[in-house]
Amino acid sequence: MTDFPTFAGFITTFLLIGYLYYLIERKFAELEMKIDDLKDRFDDKILELKIKVEKAFEGARE
Repeated sequence: MTDFPTFAGFITTFLLIGYLYYLIERKFAELEMKIDDLKDRFDDKILELKIKVEKAFEGARE
């Protein structure tokens, strides 16, 4: 009878650790998606600026 509380505590601890790992993993996945979105937006802005600079240089040459 004394083994049951120890076993139940072990299972509960294992489940809590697993759930915490799941929550942390999910948060990291959300952060990765946000970072990828920011990288894409940043790359788009850089591309827009390159096009504007090229047009400005072409206008200055004429």
